[in-house]
Amino acid sequence: MHGAWHVVGGSVLALSMGLVSYSAAAQCTTSVVGFGAGEAGESAYVFDLGQSATPALDTEVVQISGGIFHTAAVLADGTVVCWGSNAFGSPSGLGRVFGTDANGAPIASGTIGQRVQYLGAELTGIAEVRGGELHTVARRVDGSVIAWGGNEFGQLNVPAGLIATKIDAGSLHTLALTPSGGVVCWGACAGVPKAAASGMADLAAGYEHSLAWNAAGTLLAWGRNDYGQSTVPAELPATKQAAGGVYSTLALGVDGVVRAWGGNQGGQCGGSNADGSIDSSDGTHLRVVRILGQPLDNVVAVSSGGGYHGMALRTDGTVVAWGAGPVFNWAQGQTVVPPATEGRAVAIDAGYVHSYIQTTTSTIDCDANGTVDCVELALIEGADADGDGALDACQAIDVPGDYKTIQAAIDAIPAGNARTILVAAGTYNQSFSLNGKNVVVRGAPKGGTILDGTGLTTSIARFTGGEPTTAGIENLVFRNGNVGSQIYPKAPFRVGGAVYGALSSAFIRNCRFEANTADFGGAVYLYQSTGLIDGCVFAGNNGRDEAGGVFFYETSGTVSNSTFTGNTAAFFGSGAASAFKAVGARTPGGVVNLAGCTITGGSGGVGVSAVEMFGNQGFGVSGSLVISNTQITGNSALVGTGGLKVTGTPETCVLTAGTAICSNTPRNVLGPFLISGSATVCDCLADSTLDGVVNGADLGVVLSAWGAVSDNGAGDINHDGSVDSADLGMLLSSWGACP
Repeated sequence: MHGAWHVVGGSVLALSMGLVSYSAAAQCTTSVVGFGAGEAGESAYVFDLGQSATPALDTEVVQISGGIFHTAAVLADGTVVCWGSNAFGSPSGLGRVFGTDANGAPIASGTIGQRVQYLGAELTGIAEVRGGELHTVARRVDGSVIAWGGNEFGQLNVPAGLIATKIDAGSLHTLALTPSGGVVCWGACAGVPKAAASGMADLAAGYEHSLAWNAAGTLLAWGRNDYGQSTVPAELPATKQAAGGVYSTLALGVDGVVRAWGGNQGGQCGGSNADGSIDSSDGTHLRVVRILGQPLDNVVAVSSGGGYHGMALRTDGTVVAWGAGPVFNWAQGQTVVPPATEGRAVAIDAGYVHSYIQTTTSTIDCDANGTVDCVELALIEGADADGDGALDACQAIDVPGDYKTIQAAIDAIPAGNARTILVAAGTYNQSFSLNGKNVVVRGAPKGGTILDGTGLTTSIARFTGGEPTTAGIENLVFRNGNVGSQIYPKAPFRVGGAVYGALSSAFIRNCRFEANTADFGGAVYLYQSTGLIDGCVFAGNNGRDEAGGVFFYETSGTVSNSTFTGNTAAFFGSGAASAFKAVGARTPGGVVNLAGCTITGGSGGVGVSAVEMFGNQGFGVSGSLVISNTQITGNSALVGTGGLKVTGTPETCVLTAGTAICSNTPRNVLGPFLISGSATVCDCLADSTLDGVVNGADLGVVLSAWGAVSDNGAGDINHDGSVDSADLGMLLSSWGACP
């Protein structure tokens, strides 16, 4: 079953969930702790088959996976060891612990702790292993996949020539992810959805259902669905990782919050109440998992193991486990986290009725923040971006303590080294460029570090040297950046009053932008970049032509959890945006995400909306905008729409769960778009002719457009991508003057 196993072995630490990989100091040596069914001295448990009793091993465990009746582990030398039952559950499951002989027949007996044999030879060169109910599957370092044990549903029949980057085992089926992001399934599986044929970032197998998600956080589910476990809620936020139980699904959001849906017989979706009792109330709807009545957040990984319990690993190295209530007598001790693991965990994996935690033995805490360095190295993205085995935070440079200016500090960092520059509280009248270095410029907490652009001759901050995703700025206040930068020499316009980025992947986090101005992108302008803007505030910024807040030009990426208030743009023409504008994407067909944002109080002239997406079809690199969990309200324009403007096809902009575009003037949305899930647009959508009345002219539009929606979206009143009876019904129910 799929866990959240972050491998930490000897001197190598490689995170299987894709957070970061690097060489780590020898101090990060680890051990594994198993608990639940199969634990020594717990013979009263129903399925006590030794699956949580780790045998004595001569080599460190670097990855582990709990199956139903057994456990499989990869050791630091690339060999595999399994323990638990070699045959329990079905005669066809024989050999799942010991492997196969030279003839391919299952090995019926052996010594627990011995290396797995495959075709009579010791199995070596293994990067990943997963345990199912009756079978075990492994991925070699070269990407080839092998399996052994039970095969009554074809779960061992690996497709010929398969190369995989990830694998997982369900109860009686097996999943693999190809280098192109395609999901392959064999055994007792229900096929693979067309949407999962490419572009997926990761996958997970539940007991009898399957999960996959892409880099943008869109989750797919298929297979058994008797409790709705394979029906992804429309309002589910972007997903970072997911895990499947027997009848339930867990999703870890990019916000670090754990959500669940499906069967909740043992509290696997609900967690626990304030008094510690199991919350086994109806779980078929989407809900936030709660532990002692509080939302389960600050989580970096989840695991479910195809059973009735869940596990979560938090950023501070603590582990939470819940579920496995008394229903069906599934309480086997698998949620009783050993106290000795507190604050030391770097990986977790849930089996069916047992659990495993990998812990570090180190106690070193160089930055004295209460979290052991090895835990931060394993769990915090970018904690050791230069791969030297030490926390970058403990190699910080102080401004003005070590260097008087931010630029001087950046210039002093050797190429290839990752460093954090800590800028003390105060007001600084200076500009800087990251110059392609892997540097984080971090201000003081609570907005104490202010960068004032008064009198500067360029943008306050510039990312123009191909910076990586681990470089960026955070906790800074940008104010009065009123000049901006030129995209090319002698350009007649200026962009990015506060920040200008080009051909960069640097991030912007927890920053505030106030009273910045440029021709395009009053606060931020990113050109042909991969951008991440998260947790920021944009207030009172102005685009003299377009985009008072943020302008993405042929840039892919995400603006999330940010607030735009009172930004303006003064363009008098075909289009602009007071808060956010995107033109195309970084790569053809790329995606821009606007997630969890609030956009209000924006204003501008003719053709100015709060948000604009120009698809760029036929002009340059085309792209699309996905808006989720975002409120666009109370914005205004002189003519057109104060809310959202789309130029392109319906696929150019997709509104998803939790989005509302209302109370903007003179209208809320102008242009073609699609609605997926519970998004709300407070316009008279049936008024296709925009004359304020739903009448025969609008009926004519619907009838003439009947069938697949055209590029202009005409007649698609419910914005689902087709013109059909549902649109006709909406039109007739809206007949007459628009409200």
